[in-house]
Amino acid sequence: MESDARHTPARAAWRVLGPSRRVSERHGQNLPCRAGSALLAVLLALLLAGQSAKTALAAELPPPPFEPATTPKKKETPAKKDDKKRDDNKKPAQQQADRPAPGASWVIVLAAFRGDGAQAAAAQALAEARITAGLTDAFVETRGDNVIVAYGRFAAPDDPAAADALQRVRGVTVGQAQPYAGAFLAPPFTLQLGSRPEYNLLTAKARYGDDALYTLQVAVYGRDDLPRPTEEDLKEARKAAEEYATTLRQQGELAFYYHGPNRSMVTIGVFTLDDFDPQTPGYQSARLRETRKRFPHNLYNGAGIRISRPGRKPELQASLLVNIPDPPATTRSLSERPR
Repeated sequence: MESDARHTPARAAWRVLGPSRRVSERHGQNLPCRAGSALLAVLLALLLAGQSAKTALAAELPPPPFEPATTPKKKETPAKKDDKKRDDNKKPAQQQADRPAPGASWVIVLAAFRGDGAQAAAAQALAEARITAGLTDAFVETRGDNVIVAYGRFAAPDDPAAADALQRVRGVTVGQAQPYAGAFLAPPFTLQLGSRPEYNLLTAKARYGDDALYTLQVAVYGRDDLPRPTEEDLKEARKAAEEYATTLRQQGELAFYYHGPNRSMVTIGVFTLDDFDPQTPGYQSARLRETRKRFPHNLYNGAGIRISRPGRKPELQASLLVNIPDPPATTRSLSERPR
């Protein structure tokens, strides 16, 4: 459309000049008045055609879409160079908008730090990765309680670009060493609070205080028969755990679910040192004993887990007292202690 609009003035000029030129050639004489009129007509036609072309371009052409790097570049005409420069000035902002948000993609982990001084240690490791190792696109990202130095952002672990980048990073040599030989792909960092965040075990301490130390694990969901569960398998396990925890809540139990990297768990209750104290072997509060009585077993996908020991009859695995995890800082705003 653009090329047609740009040629419209030329066609208009031919229509004006054509008859005058043919008359002049037929009579073999100069016609200054007619030529002057023709020139004036040409200028007027150019002006009107230019205005109509601009109007047509503004009305009909949508904003240029963001093109991936694999799209072949079209041959540019000199008239479009200024437009190209203006578009180039917009591309960094467009690319930034298309880039995955921090924590929302698979990344290659070069180093990880936790605790006091984690930010400073990560900054030093980042400088080493960029300057010494030549990984200029390395970056720092906070994931939960960890601060990591990472490289690359990928949509999936089987992305060919991820495999190539991981091999390249592992092969980086600094002096006689390969400092990133142990680099690995880490999945997107999501808290997986699920459909009912208030039932997620990550929010328990924020709701019940730092004295909330233990909870009773009564169910596990997952695919331990697979070396690596698929994302669909993980979704099914999360859904099952959330539904069971919701059902138990409806039944009057203080149930929670927790999503781990490979499986999801369901737990019952919030217990403190008044209920179980490791310094006092064998001691359990009446409340904890009653909870164990109601939920004596730790189920796997709804079925009992049979345990075999030498010289003893097989038995089902008992429910387990486990630690309540400390919440990442991002979950504290999602939870409030009950009044």
